[in-house]
Amino acid sequence: MSCEDLYKCRCDAEGQPYDQAARMKEPPPQAAHASFLHHLLTQAGATHDGPWYSFGGRRIRVVQGAGQGLNSVRERYKEPPALEQPDIVACAGALDLRVPGKLISSGTGSSVVRPGPGGGASWMTLEQARGELGI
Repeated sequence: MSCEDLYKCRCDAEGQPYDQAARMKEPPPQAAHASFLHHLLTQAGATHDGPWYSFGGRRIRVVQGAGQGLNSVRERYKEPPALEQPDIVACAGALDLRVPGKLISSGTGSSVVRPGPGGGASWMTLEQARGELGI
């Protein structure tokens, strides 16, 4: 992996979008769920594709949710559009509360002006990702 890919993994372990700086020297204790998912993906035969994984024809990004609501984490991830997006963002440690991240949602889907929150990927909790991927 390149230094840039390793730095992106560090941001994901902290629960920081790529357009914000990593702040810690090592992952926080709340990153245990994300570590577990990394282990499951590796054991299932997933391969690294930059800072993400490739498994079953899909690109998977693992981010740390630290007990926050899934939609709240997705709202924070308003990253600049990239050439490639993951198919699945597994937000390990997050809870699917099924409510908006904030009272007035910024919308979903693609936009000509700026990307929707969380990009076009399908956001899932650890449990949902395990069911979806069969791991």
